[in-house]
Amino acid sequence: MSPRTVLIVDDSVVMRRFVQEALRGVPELHVETAADGQLALNHIAQSKPDAIVLDVEMPNVDGLGVLRELKARGIDVPVIMFSTLTERGAQTTLDALALGAVDYVPKPTGTGSLQESLKVARGELVPRLRALLKLDAPAPTPAPVPPFVPSSRPAPRITRAPLVRPAPAAALRTSSRQPVASGPRATANAHIDLIAVGVSTGGPQALDVFVSGLPHDLAVPIVIVQHMPAQFTAALANRLNAKTPLRVAEAYEGAIAAPGTIWIAKGDFHTEIARDGRDIVLRQHQGERVNFCRPAVDVLFASVARHMGGQALGLVLTGMGRDGTEGAIAMSKSGCPIIAQDAATCVVYGMPRAVAEAGVVSEVLPLSAIAERVSTLAAPPPLNLPDGAPHAMLRTISSPSSRHSLTPPEFEYVRALLYERSAMVLEPHKQYLVESRLGPISQSQGFSDTHDFLAHMRSDSTLQDAFVEGMTINETSFFRDGHPFAAMQQRLIPEIIQRRQQSRQINIWCAACSSGQEPYSVAMLLRDHFSMLNNWNVSIYATDLSKAMVARTREGVYSQIEVMRGLKPTVLDRHFEKQDTMWRVRPELKRMVKSKQLNLTDEWPGLPEMDIVLLRNVLIYFDGGTKEQILHRMTKHVREGGFLMLGGSETTFGMRGAFERETAGRTAFYVRKAQNLTPAHKGTGTRYAFMGYDRPLAA
Repeated sequence: MSPRTVLIVDDSVVMRRFVQEALRGVPELHVETAADGQLALNHIAQSKPDAIVLDVEMPNVDGLGVLRELKARGIDVPVIMFSTLTERGAQTTLDALALGAVDYVPKPTGTGSLQESLKVARGELVPRLRALLKLDAPAPTPAPVPPFVPSSRPAPRITRAPLVRPAPAAALRTSSRQPVASGPRATANAHIDLIAVGVSTGGPQALDVFVSGLPHDLAVPIVIVQHMPAQFTAALANRLNAKTPLRVAEAYEGAIAAPGTIWIAKGDFHTEIARDGRDIVLRQHQGERVNFCRPAVDVLFASVARHMGGQALGLVLTGMGRDGTEGAIAMSKSGCPIIAQDAATCVVYGMPRAVAEAGVVSEVLPLSAIAERVSTLAAPPPLNLPDGAPHAMLRTISSPSSRHSLTPPEFEYVRALLYERSAMVLEPHKQYLVESRLGPISQSQGFSDTHDFLAHMRSDSTLQDAFVEGMTINETSFFRDGHPFAAMQQRLIPEIIQRRQQSRQINIWCAACSSGQEPYSVAMLLRDHFSMLNNWNVSIYATDLSKAMVARTREGVYSQIEVMRGLKPTVLDRHFEKQDTMWRVRPELKRMVKSKQLNLTDEWPGLPEMDIVLLRNVLIYFDGGTKEQILHRMTKHVREGGFLMLGGSETTFGMRGAFERETAGRTAFYVRKAQNLTPAHKGTGTRYAFMGYDRPLAA
């Protein structure tokens, strides 16, 4: 194959040479240059380049003028804008994308040396050009697989409307092969409470088409991750806001994703969703990049899988790379359908292709059909009521997803069962949480109807175990929240080492370890920063109510998206071994962690005295009496001078004589003081006089 010609258009000779140098060494590319827009148009008419890298601000004819003239002449060539990272640059770049540019690359700023700037530019430009010019595309198969249409409803009427700037399939598709859809089916009677969208290259044009096609009365919120720098996402939100009566805004920490709102993830911040009562709340953080991106689609999708219980829809639109694949797999496992844009209407068929090949796509649709399909899936079910129907019937029938909605007696039963088996308290306003989780739990046990599952569960202890397992909160990540581990490194561990010089033994307990990220984070902290402990007897006890979570901790195997949440690449390489698509904890780390199933409300046999206990964000799920019982037992298991770490909203209420609150940086922790615990008297229970705290406690 002869080299493909790339035309660089910039009035700065320095920038032209800079881009030439960035593309040097790619044998498939031949680079030519033009010093302004008019010279570029003359050059294009004569040499017909395969792609253009275009500056915006130039004399004679600027970048926008070049795009308008190309459109007027009917010249169809992929254009990448070379833009500045400023508010004005963002607006101009979006104007360029609306005029037909397919992508943009920010000009390097603040990267230091010339070599570092070249590395950044090369990393941005080369993959985009290779994708747009199909330099890495596999050979197409003779006959593409037709789009999947669920058998439960007729095929939607599809018209293949082009993008804002028509993109010829022969020039822009990376492959004509269309993987077959095989994920959970998206049906019109599905209960959809949220739509999560991932998009990259070609995204602004695709989102223009998608958002413009949505109904004005859309009954669910939409959260979108578009790969863009921080200066661009607000401008994109403002532009899309003018295209629809729905509210479109840039995401911010704590925003409520209300029905009929569309949120664009803020550039340079990961965006996740969480539940607060019935509200869907947006969370932002600047964790490590995932798939080299921040925001990353995988991060958003993974949070949807954790919190929406199958009641969400995922959309994967045009884009380069594989971002969104791991998150889509997690969403699919939780019962969420996934729709992917088809190859013919993608600017780059990368992200949709990766998700489809992972086997989790429910439907493959052209861009012009996606908004209509989303509107159908997100619409509330129609009501067919007889005249004069009572209000009670109206409430029952209009309740979404009645197969998983609980009657008052059913909710009281599961509340009592969960309290009996785990002491977890479900407040009445948490019924939505139970319903969202019962659907996937019942389906995993072979029941399509929650009511049927609950009827069998009353007399089946195995189903009861599955219910309790499924209701356990397993939200975790490596080095979660960060600052508690900094406090351990700077204050807690050094003090313990000083005290334990004689015995050379340290015990640490992660009392609700979930799938093991917390105890392994502690182990990594010790090995990386306290090498003198390699010859000590260090034991990290990892316990959890969930048998499945303890098994995962013991196995020590994590997915790509799990290790990317909190682990830097250097730490990952040092402590994990790659096994196919998974990562396994190295043996020396695993030997430090002793995992065991344990219910905090039962006895704690076999646990020694601890130097540090991590009981973070656990007490909030218990009632007052259970909290007292657990904290009282902690006084027997934390050494004098040892440390107890709780969640940010938790305290050792009533235990002032046993624990004293101290801080290190942003972290509060509790130091175990000298024990002063004497039985006051015996009766039906035991009453303890505990430094002035006199009330009955369970033994």
